[in-house]
Amino acid sequence: MNTTILTGDEYSQVGSRSKFGLAKVILTISIAVLVGILHISGIFPPDDPPSYRIQVAAVAVGLMLVISAGKMGNFSKLKFTMLFLWSGFAVMTLLSALIYDEKLQAVIWVCLGVPYLIFCVFPHASGRHGNLMILVAIILGLMPYLVWSLAKYSLDTPFRGVFENNNSFGMTVTTVTACLFALLRGAIGAKRKNFLHWTWIVGLSVSVVGAFLLIIMSNSRTSLLCFSVLLMIFLGSLLFNAYKNRYWIVLAIAVMLGAIAFFAGSVFLDDHKDGYANKMIAKIETKWKSGDVSDGRLPIWKAVVNDITLLGRGGSTFSAYYGGLAHNTYITVLGSVGIVAMLFIVLIHGLVLFLACRMAAKNIRDDGYAIGPLLVVMNYFALGMTELVFGLLGNGINMTFLLMTGVLINAQGVGETEMEFSPAQQTQAQLGMQLGGEAQ
Repeated sequence: MNTTILTGDEYSQVGSRSKFGLAKVILTISIAVLVGILHISGIFPPDDPPSYRIQVAAVAVGLMLVISAGKMGNFSKLKFTMLFLWSGFAVMTLLSALIYDEKLQAVIWVCLGVPYLIFCVFPHASGRHGNLMILVAIILGLMPYLVWSLAKYSLDTPFRGVFENNNSFGMTVTTVTACLFALLRGAIGAKRKNFLHWTWIVGLSVSVVGAFLLIIMSNSRTSLLCFSVLLMIFLGSLLFNAYKNRYWIVLAIAVMLGAIAFFAGSVFLDDHKDGYANKMIAKIETKWKSGDVSDGRLPIWKAVVNDITLLGRGGSTFSAYYGGLAHNTYITVLGSVGIVAMLFIVLIHGLVLFLACRMAAKNIRDDGYAIGPLLVVMNYFALGMTELVFGLLGNGINMTFLLMTGVLINAQGVGETEMEFSPAQQTQAQLGMQLGGEAQ
């Protein structure tokens, strides 16, 4: 029998991590601003992001530090492992930056800001709400770009809205969609549903369908593939409670088949071949016939692989040295900061994917939102294979991955799980508070 008695201070700390008060609301808004302002780089050329984004990001980071009081929480073997791997990547990045005379702002963020703020401070301050806070913050941070795009520009294809290219628009949509799927899964898994709850479910479902249509309009192949991956993860999560979710499974499959039928119908019934679906098919056929389905990426990838170095060729000189950007996370790291740094990134990503899968498999039956980290992580991985999402400072999508990494490595040992006390435990906790008061 567990005879541990909580002191008054310990009990109050557990309670504070379990409550969602004003501090956590401000913290959520802060990370929404951080994700949103970093993502503004997609509106500008990749080599010329606006300088003010760093200033705004610094304000958001400062607010996060004030709200969290800079506390890092407990340390576990898992947390130490991630910090060790990240430190290895950070050291190689610093050495490469010193050799190639890179600007040190982003490097300092990688060496100090990410491990301290993103991996330690934020997860401890968010407590068990970290996953949900990130999902909401991503939507708050990225949705204004989509609203701005739809309000300002006509729905031509390929649709890129306010972004530099259509792929950036599609990537933004899929990132928001990952959060919509997670919120929908959590809403479906709720035990009690009233009218407002059903309205919320319908709203999320309609939003997911709308996101699919926007991806088709963007004519982005990578975004369409990523959406398919997210959909498969969502459907797979329903199978963990197959009997309970049987109606949702049937409905989801019906909607998926309807989407396929809509896409096929758009292709075969479009006599003029100028619809959104036909333009995407035409784009794929053109790339295939040209012999370069990678749209110029493969030659850069081959050049980087054939030129492996210990510290890379520098981030700021990558494009000039290899003739363009890699549009691949691992090739970018390999070419800019070297083979050792890339090995550390591979280990980090492997660990994060394992933790996200473990969290989903372990908790999905009781907590639908547990699928959130896996969706956000897989969105980052899928987009990062053929698009530019990684960076030392990075864009909003890169930040979503780092934030979820912090939540995953802190999920054990710092009170993220919901605190539910049995009557005996409540009596024990109250006794502990009394003993703590008498001791004082």
